[in-house]
Amino acid sequence: MARILVVDDEEQIRTLLRKLFSLHGHTVDAAANGEEAIDQVQKQSYDLMLIDRFMPIMTGIDAVSVIRSSPKFKDLKILMVTSAERIEDIDTAYKAGVDGYVIKPFDINRLLEKVDQTLKK
Repeated sequence: MARILVVDDEEQIRTLLRKLFSLHGHTVDAAANGEEAIDQVQKQSYDLMLIDRFMPIMTGIDAVSVIRSSPKFKDLKILMVTSAERIEDIDTAYKAGVDGYVIKPFDINRLLEKVDQTLKK
């Protein structure tokens, strides 16, 4: 199974996703903002990161841009999980380097499918 990093400033979302992916056999860590996410990926190797777009301290877009600037993280799969649903928001996320995009509120089964698809890429 995969090692997943969940990055969201909302504790409820972090807790929900940690439980969900743990129940599906994954090892899951969490971070509360982009700065913590960068710190975590430098300390631990992950297969997948799910990251929110809007967070204090450092946004998800900024964190993804920093992470993607290093060849060390070229194999890390990144899904943006956010309430931002405008085409411009989605384009910005893909330009920053995400592998997929999920809009909140999300359907649990659809999210699990998206995670499986992304991990298989």
